[in-house]
Amino acid sequence: MTIDDKWIGWEWYTIIANKTWKIAVMIQSTKSAVIQDVLSKVPASVLFWVKTITADLAENYDWVCRTMFKRAVKIADKFHVIKLWIEALQNIRIRYRQKAIDDERIRYEEFRSSEAERRNELKQQGKLFHKACFPNAKTYINGETKKQLLARSRYLLFQFKTKWSEYQSERAEILFEEFPEIKQAYQIITSFRTIYNIIDTENIDVSKKFETWRKNAVDSWITEIISFASTYERHKYEILPYFKYRQTNAFAESLNAKIQRFVISNYWIRNRDFFHFRIKQFLS
Repeated sequence: MTIDDKWIGWEWYTIIANKTWKIAVMIQSTKSAVIQDVLSKVPASVLFWVKTITADLAENYDWVCRTMFKRAVKIADKFHVIKLWIEALQNIRIRYRQKAIDDERIRYEEFRSSEAERRNELKQQGKLFHKACFPNAKTYINGETKKQLLARSRYLLFQFKTKWSEYQSERAEILFEEFPEIKQAYQIITSFRTIYNIIDTENIDVSKKFETWRKNAVDSWITEIISFASTYERHKYEILPYFKYRQTNAFAESLNAKIQRFVISNYWIRNRDFFHFRIKQFLS
């Protein structure tokens, strides 16, 4: 089974589905108390038959899985974990880009101040003032400024080095030379992703590899990476079962896409009760 949320008609829904691409339960709320109240009406014998349930790392769903699906193994959705490490890496890039924007603003303010002083001096001397042009920012060998370099490096940080184009490789070389912290964070995050790609889990102890990775992440002293490592530590007993069962929320996300197409094809939602009825008929 999978449990996921979906935004439909200005309301959040919780959708519990199975691998037959059908909705088992659809609840117009994401509150754990409401979800538990609805699931309590399902016979306990049915809930006990659930062996695995995949979900994101939200606390409310964690509590629902613990209390209602007591025999099920909870599996942290791979794509939600990947999203977290991508955000950690991108937050470092954004931090440096924000600093570059602030530096550019300070440089412009200093230029304006110096121009004002020069204008006053020339006025006192009775000379004509000619406004100077604001000097261009420093560019790297690929012709990009610091702000442009950081902005255009967004997508290359999503990929392995082997997937980079020639221009991305050149940009990455400049980026890593100018910002060693981003290079270090990229290497740490890439090593985490490499562990996730391990297939032969019978001969390789994945938990030991993750523990080694966590120690390296903490030793990096990079705030964003340490924060992600802490998230892993809290949820490692939900992340590790993935390597045994190889289950994700992929078909739940596909089901959400079907619901979205269904809503659009019906010109959105006018009567919510009728919408619920039609969803039951077509997708459950």
